[in-house]
Amino acid sequence: MKKLKNHRGFTLIEILVSIALIGMVAVTILGLFSASLRNNNASKAVIETTVFAKDIMENLKKELYSLPSDDRDIDIIRAKGVEVQNSYEDCTITIDSKGSITGLYIIQVEVNKAGEGRVERYVSQIYLP
Repeated sequence: MKKLKNHRGFTLIEILVSIALIGMVAVTILGLFSASLRNNNASKAVIETTVFAKDIMENLKKELYSLPSDDRDIDIIRAKGVEVQNSYEDCTITIDSKGSITGLYIIQVEVNKAGEGRVERYVSQIYLP
């Protein structure tokens, strides 16, 4: 009788090695995916905070432009900054005059995200003739 030799198919060792290799590749890809997700969330938080600071800045500028030209004293402008600041949480607004240039003010909006350990600053200049 003739012995049949069947060389088709995989041995148990070959199957185990291929499963181990697939597992190592999957673990690597999942690690990269989770790192990418963390970076994406961190970027999202920074963008949200920056947009929040810009929103505060635009609201403050709108309030300052609506002041009559007689009421554009630095103390009145700072009081308007405090008024806008009180309508938002976790922000600080600083307004200073720009030295010798009359009507030019530097506005700094600082948003504190204490729970996330971040502080975002947004600085702008405004000219009020």
